[in-house]
Amino acid sequence: MAVFVGLIVIVVLIALSVIYQPKHVDVASSPSGYGTAYFYKNASFPDTSIDLFVRDNGVSSDRIKIGNVSDWGGQGIPPLRAVWSHDGTVLAVKRGVSDSKEKESFQWSHGYDFSHHKRIGTESIKVETETSNLISNLLAERGGEGMELIPGDKNSTMHSSQVWPWNADYY
Repeated sequence: MAVFVGLIVIVVLIALSVIYQPKHVDVASSPSGYGTAYFYKNASFPDTSIDLFVRDNGVSSDRIKIGNVSDWGGQGIPPLRAVWSHDGTVLAVKRGVSDSKEKESFQWSHGYDFSHHKRIGTESIKVETETSNLISNLLAERGGEGMELIPGDKNSTMHSSQVWPWNADYY
């Protein structure tokens, strides 16, 4: 009987560890020192998402939610790319999107301007062409694309440090 109970406990623990996977955070500081980007991956059955937050050193120590940056409509797939502007004052994220005609494309979906302390885009998963154009223009004004946080190659890893959420305040 004890062996049977032990097996049930093991099966339940394995099931819970698969269903309730812990969050993890990828953290990357701006090369200019203006702030920090936090990519929170929330993995729980059946949904997974990646939320982008920033800490703007010129405003406060609180994190500002930029939005869900999961690729292809919030399915927990990392975005195609994330870059700092060459001068380190703009963070930009490029995601895959589908329009109503099932055409696929990649557009800048979310960003943050550390010089003007403002979010670019909305918290929504939807990508607007105006937002993509605004981010493209802003990157060009700030010297183009600089250091990559997430390279365009899906086989690459993020160029940031992974920390557990309860330690993220120390970065």
